[in-house]
Amino acid sequence: MVEPHGLVSAGSDWYLCASGEETVRFFKAVRIKHAALLAEPCSGPELDVAQAWRDHRARFLNQFTPVSVDAWARAARWDDAREWSICSSPMDAAGSPPGEGWRSVRLEFMDDLHAVTVLLRLGSDVRVEAPDDIKTKLLDNIDQIATLYRS
Repeated sequence: MVEPHGLVSAGSDWYLCASGEETVRFFKAVRIKHAALLAEPCSGPELDVAQAWRDHRARFLNQFTPVSVDAWARAARWDDAREWSICSSPMDAAGSPPGEGWRSVRLEFMDDLHAVTVLLRLGSDVRVEAPDDIKTKLLDNIDQIATLYRS
């Protein structure tokens, strides 16, 4: 049993802020299978739900090592790149675009796994210029996929 303190909206998701056994947790609302209204009121102290959410998000994000990727992206996929990365911004590129309709971008990701996942999803509509370790991880993933389908 938990004692509810409030709801938090994060993007398109809702989370229940609740406490139990002296810990505050956030539960994704769509995953709550059963709830019952009890006759007695909550007994715990009042809680600043907004501050608890900020603290929770900070602890969550501190688990990751952010990575910035400089790339060329097809203009037609710019919206996808913006939506799937933490932050995106146009930048002045030193080199030449791979063709017509490309724009130079800096994409920020939570970590290498997030970067590689999104960049693979963008497929041939993105060309990574830096960092080299992300390019290597992309090529390794592509090689593994090709090997899987060729065997």
